[in-house]
Amino acid sequence: MTKPITLALAALALTLGACDSGSGSGPDGPARVTVMLTDNPGDVLHVWVEIKEVYLQGGPDGRTVLATFDPAEVVELTDLANAATELVSETEVPEGSYSELRFVLGGACLEAEVAGGGSAFYASDASLCPAGSAVTGTMQMPSMGQSGLKVKFDGALEFSGGPATLLVDFDVAESFGKLAGNSGKWVMHPVIKGATLKEAGFVKATLAPGTCAATGFKAELIAGGATDGEQRPFETVNGVLTALYKYTLPGAYTVELVAPTGVTTDPATVAPVPVTVTVGDTATAAFTLTSCTVAP
Repeated sequence: MTKPITLALAALALTLGACDSGSGSGPDGPARVTVMLTDNPGDVLHVWVEIKEVYLQGGPDGRTVLATFDPAEVVELTDLANAATELVSETEVPEGSYSELRFVLGGACLEAEVAGGGSAFYASDASLCPAGSAVTGTMQMPSMGQSGLKVKFDGALEFSGGPATLLVDFDVAESFGKLAGNSGKWVMHPVIKGATLKEAGFVKATLAPGTCAATGFKAELIAGGATDGEQRPFETVNGVLTALYKYTLPGAYTVELVAPTGVTTDPATVAPVPVTVTVGDTATAAFTLTSCTVAP
C-alpha cells in the first residue's frame, strides 16, 4: 500500500500534526510530510541552492523519489524565515521504515560578509548568483549532486498511514563551511545539522518603549549553550512593538534586547529573558524601556 506525503520547505522550523520519530502516523487520512529548514545565517548573507531531486532513503524499495525538478528549483535559504514554500504535494510512498531524507543539489551560490565591510560571492555555478555579481571564489559541494544532501533523524521514519510531518533543522552558518585561509573556497557540509522529527513552537518578544521611539531595536533569540543567535527587528503589530520567531524548535532559549548603535537606554542594561519553547505554544519575552537617548 502507498501513502501520500507532502513536502514543504522553510527556514525556521514549524510542523503541524507532527509525530515523534519512529512512531506510526495513525489512521487520520493520508501521510503528509512537511520539511522545514532553520536559518541561522551568521556571516553568511545569502545562499542560493539548486534542488534537482528530493527522495527518501530506505523503505521497501531502497530509494523513493518524492520529486524531480526540471528545470531545477532554485531556493534562497536565508529568505525563508517565517515562511514556507511547498516543494512536494501528496506524493505516494510505500509504507515502511525510512532512514534518511535527501536533497540532490545541482549547484549553489553563497554571499558572505568580508572583513572591513562589504561582501563576496562564492559559487559552484555562477549563474545562480544575482546578475552582475563578481564571483571571487568557488563553492565545493561534495556528493551533493550524486547521493545528495543527507538529512538524518533520531530514529527510523515509520509511515503506516495517517498524517506525519518531518521537521528539519537546517543551520545555514554550520552547513556552509568557512573560507579556509586564502584558498578562495567555501565547502558545503554533507549532513544537515540537528535534523529531528518534532513539532515546533513560537517565540514572541515585545517592547514597551516609553518615551523612546524604539527605531532600530532588535530582539536576539539565543539557543541554550550558544553565545549568539538570530536577531530580528521589532515591528508594530496591533499597536505593539513585536519581534516574532514563527518556526522555533522546542527547547530552552534566551531572548536579549539589542539597542541600535549610539542609543543609550533607561534602564541602561535590560536583563535577558529565558524562555522555553514547547510544542505548538508561544513563549513570550517582554521588555520595557522608560526612555532612550540618541547620541548627537
